[in-house]
Amino acid sequence: MTVDRIEANGLTMELAPRRLSGRLIGGWYLRGVVALVVQLPALALGALVLVPTGWSVAVVVFSPRFRFVTICSAAVICAVWTWRRLESPAGSPKRWWRKPKSAQARSPKRKTPKARWVPRWPELCVWLAWLGGAIWAAVYFGSRGNWGWSQVAGAGAVLIGVWWWLGRRWPGRWYWGVLLPAVVAVAGIIAAIVATAGSEAYWMTLVWVAATFGLLVFTVWMAWLLRRTWWPWWPLIVPFGVSAFVAGLAWRLIFEPIVDPVTDVRFQAFLYALMLGAAFAWIWFGALFVLLRAAAASIESDPVRRAYLERRTGFRRYWRLVVMLNPVIMIVGLVVTVAAARVFDIILVGVPGPLQYTLDSVTVHWWHLPSDTAADHVAAAAFSMPLALVVGVVAWFLQVGIRRHHARWPAAGAVAVPVRLRIPVSGATGSGSGLAAHERWILTCVRAVRGGMAKRRTPVRSGSAAKEPGNRQDPPVVSGLAERLLIAVVRAGRLCARIGVVPLAALAPLVVLFVMTWAGFDGPALVGATSIWSDTELWRGLMDTGVVAVVATFLTVSAALPPAYYAATLRPDKVPSRVLMTFLVVFAVLPAQVYLGPIRAIINRYDLAGTSIPLILMHAAIGLPIAIMILRGALLAPADGPLSDTRREPASTSIMVRSVLHSAGPALVAVAVLQLVQVWNDFFIGLQVRGADASPWSLLLWSNARQFHESTAHLAAGALLSAVPPVVLLLATWRRFLVPGLTGGALR
Repeated sequence: MTVDRIEANGLTMELAPRRLSGRLIGGWYLRGVVALVVQLPALALGALVLVPTGWSVAVVVFSPRFRFVTICSAAVICAVWTWRRLESPAGSPKRWWRKPKSAQARSPKRKTPKARWVPRWPELCVWLAWLGGAIWAAVYFGSRGNWGWSQVAGAGAVLIGVWWWLGRRWPGRWYWGVLLPAVVAVAGIIAAIVATAGSEAYWMTLVWVAATFGLLVFTVWMAWLLRRTWWPWWPLIVPFGVSAFVAGLAWRLIFEPIVDPVTDVRFQAFLYALMLGAAFAWIWFGALFVLLRAAAASIESDPVRRAYLERRTGFRRYWRLVVMLNPVIMIVGLVVTVAAARVFDIILVGVPGPLQYTLDSVTVHWWHLPSDTAADHVAAAAFSMPLALVVGVVAWFLQVGIRRHHARWPAAGAVAVPVRLRIPVSGATGSGSGLAAHERWILTCVRAVRGGMAKRRTPVRSGSAAKEPGNRQDPPVVSGLAERLLIAVVRAGRLCARIGVVPLAALAPLVVLFVMTWAGFDGPALVGATSIWSDTELWRGLMDTGVVAVVATFLTVSAALPPAYYAATLRPDKVPSRVLMTFLVVFAVLPAQVYLGPIRAIINRYDLAGTSIPLILMHAAIGLPIAIMILRGALLAPADGPLSDTRREPASTSIMVRSVLHSAGPALVAVAVLQLVQVWNDFFIGLQVRGADASPWSLLLWSNARQFHESTAHLAAGALLSAVPPVVLLLATWRRFLVPGLTGGALR
């Protein structure tokens, strides 16, 4: 032991020869200015969409012609916000104008949560602000002789007063609290749709959104019902890699022999509507089923979450399942809802020209609107506002249970894949526990039929009913060779359906395209001097689309990772995280028509049409919110875990990179693959941003689709050729990256 060195109990301490400086822990603090700098790319890409959106909303709000649409939109927003407030049991924050309670009143034995569905002062203030706007409109237009707005303001005041009195008078009855928000939301959307020109297109789009919502509900039910059943995954996800343009072309070739003999125009429109729905469901059902089935398997592999789910029965269990599947169901629901609201290329290529006006959607109708003057731009922006309301309400509904998601998605356990057909054993050694529910039902029905036939032949004696083989009291035990063969035939039929019928149904439209490359009017298109292989324009379009997709994907992934990293450090149940998620959801479901009008005007003004830079930037900006939500869900960590501590404390670059790759490595690849597929299969954004005379492959094929019957073979060959890259990319990355990255599922 010396003056500058102390040793005691195995501990050695030395005095520093110089003054201490620097951090005690090496690394970087990713906060403050550093956090702002790394998020500048995301802010710049977001501004490309948010600034035109703000301009469109501003011109509609300040336009006297569309004041009614503005009031209806504000009413729907107030209704949705009020519903969210009333649903939360936390209630409103403390009021500063109330006197503080005494010490005895502040220390109860148990805190009682505030009642749900009870309106409070923040909700009333929001509605009073809306009522003030309606009164101002009534005064403004009443001075010009139009007193219709006074009726709107008076009805609003009466509704608000009655709602407040009923909600406060009977707080235990939830229907009084939801009365005003539900009525105003429905009435506001309907009024905004009726007030816009082209309401028929809106009703058709509402049917699309409702059918998509039904498809999502049915897919969740099927995924949970068949979660323990093996299915071949690759035929189900092949349609997901096919563009809507190719799907519309394939299903039109399937339905044309059915529609051509029909002479009634209405029945033709009905058949083409069925064709459009079948094409949309063909694209999305398989991928949604596989993803949600993997998410359901992750719930079942966790004993705690499985026990929490099994506490409910019937519809309540199904609702709890939907809540527990978030944020997976929110992300896939947002993607599918936006696709349904933006349906464009399926109608354009799948329906003949004269019938397109009958099956018109909002996007197709908006595309036909004039855009020559400033008044035309305002009318186009106002036409898109009700669509944003409809999609926003659906997106709000899909956020249910998102606040409970405090950690990244759990991984599912391994699932055994049956490699052979199990034959049931006889009743001497087997039992009914090895039979499925449908097998027990079939066995019971067969025994009932056999017992009924036996009753007709011989009279029934007393005391023998309990011994009849068809009686319900008999245990479902396989007895005899005939019943063993019956169960074996049922299982063989299921196996054949899974490995034969389902893949054939999933791949049938692509088979039709391949057949038409040889049987078309201008075929064959795969061989000969005029084959598709010698079409230099198509190859140039494919190469150009590939470059745009790769660059846009790189921009999206690199810009989305820093915001997702910081969003994962926020508590999901706190206000900053909730505000951020609401902003991302609104950003993700914004209809493209809201911001494409100003962007198209700027492109035409500065002669940027036909160039790749605007298209690349627009694709990167559109895919940014979904990418941030996926990466945030993969990067979430418990607040008391070591991974969460590394994000609040200084850490070295290698530690941060390893933690990100460990948590969100598959999610990064999943985001990149989804963005690549989305940009490759795009048609609407390329048509609006780049123009019809540019060279993406979808625009080239669309120019040939105008002469549909004269160029069927080359259209089918070009569609098949364009579907190869995204399908191969999906098949190569689905099990290894997409399923774990999107749902946290294990390889299967």
